[in-house]
Formats: sequence, C-alpha cells, structure tokens
Amino acid sequence: MVWWGNPELENAKKEMELLKAALEASQGEIDLQKLKLQAAIAEKELVIENVNAEKDQYLQEMKELCDQKIRDIEEKANREVKIERQRCDVLEKRLINERDETKRNVERLQRRIDELQEQVVNAINENRERESELRIECDKVSIRLSVIIFKT
Repeated sequence: MVWWGNPELENAKKEMELLKAALEASQGEIDLQKLKLQAAIAEKELVIENVNAEKDQYLQEMKELCDQKIRDIEEKANREVKIERQRCDVLEKRLINERDETKRNVERLQRRIDELQEQVVNAINENRERESELRIECDKVSIRLSVIIFKT
C-alpha cells in the first residue's frame, strides 16, 4: 500500500476535515445554546429576585400596617384604661365623701341620742322628784283629811 496519492486516504482526510468542521459548527451551536440558556437562567433569576423583592416589600408593608394597628389598639386600650381609672377615682372619692358624711351623720345622731337620753334621765329624775313631792303633798292632804274626818 502506498500512502501518498492513495484515494482512500485522501477521502478519509477530507471526511475527517468535514467532520472536524461539523464538530466545530456543532460546538458553536452548543456554545450558542449554552449562552441562550445562561441568558434565560439570568432572566428567570432576575424575575425571581424581583418577585422576592416585591414579596419582601409587601411583607414589610403588612408588618408596618400590623404594627400600626397594634399601636392603635394599645393607644385605644390605654385611653379606655385611663378613662376607667378616672371613673374609678371619681367613684372612690364619692364613696369616701359619702362614708365621711355618713360618719358625721352617725356622730351627730349619736350626740342627739346622748342629749335625748340625758333629757330622758333628767325627766325621769324630775318626775321622781315631782312624784316624791306629790306623795308628800298627798300624805299631807291625807293627814289633813284624816284630821278633818277624825274631828268630825
């Protein structure tokens, strides 16, 4: 076999050159497809980042709204507690005033009772004295009557 000038060898070389060219073309297409896929992946990653950013912003806004709602509720509750405390303070003062007034009334009534008891005791003593005086008078009258009856 002779190598140079051999038509089979020449055909094999040409075929090999064509296959190399086809391989290079295929490699270029693969590289192009790879770039397209990388671009698509980058685009999807950007979409995901945007969605995540929107989600984070939405969650932050919802958190701020919830925090504000909580503050509003706490402020309202604090106002209501303050009003109730004031109401309780007013009622407590009123009860203290009523208790003090009742205490003064009881003391006044007790003094009046003491005065009346003293008057009753004095009246009883006066009545006893008067009764004693009247008995003496009755005895005197009875003695006079007895004397008059005895004389007659």
